[in-house]
Amino acid sequence: MLRWISLIAVLIAFLMPVKAQTDTPEEWRKQIVVRLSSSKRFPPEALGQAGTAIVGFVLDRHGRLVSHWLMESAGNRALDEESLAIIERAQPFPIPPPDLEEHRLTLAVPIIFDDEWRKQVIARVVSNKRYPPGGLGQTGTATVFFMLDRRGRLVSHWLVESTGHRALDEESLAIVERAQPFPAPPPNLEEDRLKLGIAFVFATPPSGWELEQARLKAKVNSVCRGC
Repeated sequence: MLRWISLIAVLIAFLMPVKAQTDTPEEWRKQIVVRLSSSKRFPPEALGQAGTAIVGFVLDRHGRLVSHWLMESAGNRALDEESLAIIERAQPFPIPPPDLEEHRLTLAVPIIFDDEWRKQVIARVVSNKRYPPGGLGQTGTATVFFMLDRRGRLVSHWLVESTGHRALDEESLAIVERAQPFPAPPPNLEEDRLKLGIAFVFATPPSGWELEQARLKAKVNSVCRGC
């Protein structure tokens, strides 16, 4: 009897129609965006460049790529070519819902390329940020500009906007110094883009213990000033 029940269950499972990978158009589109994002790369020859390309493409009822084309250029040939390559690498796409209208199988997506070199430089700077002991209890925002050469070496750096506290301003300049060496910029990067700016926000109030230690240190220094 159990064999017959098992056999019936297998037959039912076999005869049931296979569902599409997605039940709703919204979920289907989300899956496509995820596949495109995971297939995105930044072409090495376009380092230092940025832009947004819009790509159109058509899928068939099985999720296969029928055609794709550039609707709007990113302003750089390497980025445009990579935008089309992303669509190709993302195959196979999820099967669309069976009730999806034919015209909705044509899609358009923006492919955004950020300036990778600039992001690497800023990441190095941010990773070197500290809260100076002499600035305990002080908050503010400092803006620092700095200039790099073609090898990524620090040429100069200066304070554009002060926090209003000397310790925080000095730390803002020291952060840029500690971040060396910087990654070398792409050879095709324009000269004016070797100048960068970053804002340092000192907003986290130190703990009560740190403030007490700072007050004690200041008190000792004032007592022993003539020692």
